[in-house]
Amino acid sequence: MISIRRNIFLLTLLLSSISNMFYIFCLPLIVYDYSKSLVNMGITTIFEAVTALILFPFIGYTVDRFNLKKILIVSEIVQFITLLFFWWNIQYFGTYQIVYLVAILISGTSQIIRNSTFKLTPIIFRDLKKGNSQISLISTIGDFGGPVIATALIAVTGVDSLILFASVFALVVTILYYVVFDFQAKDGFINNKINTVETKTEDVWRELISGIKYVKESKLLINLMIISAFSALADNGRVNILIYTMRSIYKFSNSSVSMVFMLASFATFLGSIYVNKLKIDEGKIYIMALLANNIGIVLLLIKLPFIIPLALITTSFFGIMFYIIQNTLIQRIVPANILGRVNSFFRVSTYSLRPFSIIILTFMSEKFGYYSSFILSSIFVGIVSLLVLKMKPFLSRLSEG
Repeated sequence: MISIRRNIFLLTLLLSSISNMFYIFCLPLIVYDYSKSLVNMGITTIFEAVTALILFPFIGYTVDRFNLKKILIVSEIVQFITLLFFWWNIQYFGTYQIVYLVAILISGTSQIIRNSTFKLTPIIFRDLKKGNSQISLISTIGDFGGPVIATALIAVTGVDSLILFASVFALVVTILYYVVFDFQAKDGFINNKINTVETKTEDVWRELISGIKYVKESKLLINLMIISAFSALADNGRVNILIYTMRSIYKFSNSSVSMVFMLASFATFLGSIYVNKLKIDEGKIYIMALLANNIGIVLLLIKLPFIIPLALITTSFFGIMFYIIQNTLIQRIVPANILGRVNSFFRVSTYSLRPFSIIILTFMSEKFGYYSSFILSSIFVGIVSLLVLKMKPFLSRLSEG
């Protein structure tokens, strides 16, 4: 029964990941096709990012204080209705202006689903490292397969149809979540008294602040957050610079650039599998993966064409291992009744730095040349490396205890 529940849960995540890639893949194309404006494409992205940042704290509170089954099912139903209405509006009215409302609703519900899944992982999987590894593996398959399927569907039915397919996937996922929680209730893993709590309106802000206080009082969480923040600054704007460097500096063809990123995706896939094979403790894996990831970024300081694929493959392989173990550590040390709020606060502290990374690294590249952005990224990861080495004794004690 338990294995059936886990398999259904993983299938649900796979379909959800593919559906999300359909949406991500087709939305910019639809906006551009109907508006012929790059500005409108950018505005849509801003709406998604701002929505996520505003909602993060409230999402954590919602996940901690209400029934996970209802949260996930309602979120998927909202996505189903939103995407179906958007497709219908395009087909019969030929207007795209509601895309901004669509971006807000899909972005908000996606973050709710992601945080709920994060909290559900310790409930579904007794082995946290194995569970996070399998979830990451499924997500990687969806992220890689989604665009491939989307490309085939566009060739046959057109780009607008992807919205309809994404809507149908959301409906299927809704049904599967119901099945997952039906099995869950029979196994007795979900305690509805914990996941459903009567809360007064005036207590909401106190509950939100309690998540922040918990993080502030945990030396480990503070250090993990600082590491993630500097890693985000070093890494989030790097892809655009790498594409520019490959195309403009080293004259890679478009097919060669695509091949490099395909290899990086495969490295992420292998990293998701390999991390679960390691028998050393999680603290050592965390340190090893992060330092190896940082070495991959520093490799970019070597001005040779083959270094870029090597660096990207290295950071993809070890970066996913670092991410899996980081999630495992947070889920292991944070009490279940506050896990949603802590995860939301953790995510907003790093998510908000993504645009800064893109802006800073792009500005450095344009003002002082592409190589200067690699130098700045190396400085950021140097700070991260020193911090994680300082944390080594604490991480070792955590793994032992």
